[in-house]
Amino acid sequence: LGAVGVSVVASSASSFSTTATAARAAAGAEASGGASGSGGEGEGGGGGGGHDLKGAFSYCSSRVRQFDYENYLCTFALPKQHRATALAVRAFNVETAQALGATKEPQLALMRLQWWRESIGAIHAGANVPEHPVAVALSAAVRGTGARTKRWLEQIVEARIKDAEMSSPPPGIPALEAYAHASSSTLLFLLLDLAGVRNTEADHAATHLGKAVGIANLLRGTHAHSAQRRCYIPTDVCARHGVSTEDVYRARSTEGLRNAVHELACVAKEHLESAGDMAPRLKALAQGGSGG
Repeated sequence: LGAVGVSVVASSASSFSTTATAARAAAGAEASGGASGSGGEGEGGGGGGGHDLKGAFSYCSSRVRQFDYENYLCTFALPKQHRATALAVRAFNVETAQALGATKEPQLALMRLQWWRESIGAIHAGANVPEHPVAVALSAAVRGTGARTKRWLEQIVEARIKDAEMSSPPPGIPALEAYAHASSSTLLFLLLDLAGVRNTEADHAATHLGKAVGIANLLRGTHAHSAQRRCYIPTDVCARHGVSTEDVYRARSTEGLRNAVHELACVAKEHLESAGDMAPRLKALAQGGSGG
């Protein structure tokens, strides 16, 4: 079912294969150097409090490559000086996104997410950085940034916490879009800001792109979620197509369930197209030197 949804979204992104080919070549060229292509951030010292920064960034690269391969490839389309930072942020996203999937006990997931919330506070307070490679790399990546970066990191964790506390599907598409925005769009805001891109048009595009990616990822994870008796197909969408949450949990491939997934995939596709419509304006801004 997830594949059905993603295929609809991907129909508007056929150019990805060309980008991926170039990214694979870049990834292969840098594989021996891990994630140290950040202008020296990957080397030890430099304010790292004695932590092994090169090892930390290499760990982040490995985690993103293993669990978020599409974005691992896309990272190599970024200017070299921004890649290690992007990998650290992406690895943070992997860690928080997997908190719930790694256990059948929501309380354990909440404990893990609470640890990350406290770690964000410690990183921005200049306190002792936790002995976790992603935390170490993230601390180096966001060093010297302000409250805005802290707020976005916290918003991502809060979105995961709220998700872990939910015991039922989202009531409607707006609730699903809100979760996709809080988790995926916010991640893009953070990446743009850390790359020095501060532009309303770029943020608007990131809003739509994040919602598209977030919804597509939830559809793609339908089978894994159902094993935990979790469902992200909104209640009103299920009702509209005569689907019960038990149908989702038992992976019953009914016509109604296929239609429900298709409806959500179309919502994601609309957001993707909205983001794509802004591409010419963003390209013109970038070429004009307005906000990267």
